[in-house]
Amino acid sequence: MDGETYGVEVTTNCDITDRWNLTASYSYLQIQLHLDASSRSTTEDRYEDSSPHNQLCLKSELNLPYNLEFDQLLYYVDNLSFQNTKNYFRFDVRLGWHPVEDIHVSICGQNLLDNQHQEFGQSSGANFTEVERSVYGKITWNF
Repeated sequence: MDGETYGVEVTTNCDITDRWNLTASYSYLQIQLHLDASSRSTTEDRYEDSSPHNQLCLKSELNLPYNLEFDQLLYYVDNLSFQNTKNYFRFDVRLGWHPVEDIHVSICGQNLLDNQHQEFGQSSGANFTEVERSVYGKITWNF
């Protein structure tokens, strides 16, 4: 088998104010595979549709008073038709705080629009996995 991939990725940043930054990115991916004349395989279609064609990310980063940060991310991921995986949106937020220069504390929420979503389907007998909504905290100390 041989093939080609082509696509494009575009990102733009916009500083709304000294404290607020917006970023938007989009990517498109196309995979085209061709069986060798001697091949008896019939599985090339599954590999062509194993990656999403379209993905989009919108990100807002806001620096608040008192060393607080508030970030929001919205993702769109296209469907994977061969794996019976539907397109989905994902929304994440993060609230961070720098009490002193070398310590960073944050709380994050991921996949807040839905209690779970499927990212990949069944392949080679493996069951699909669903990504659940989650909230976690993090403390970082740089020394």
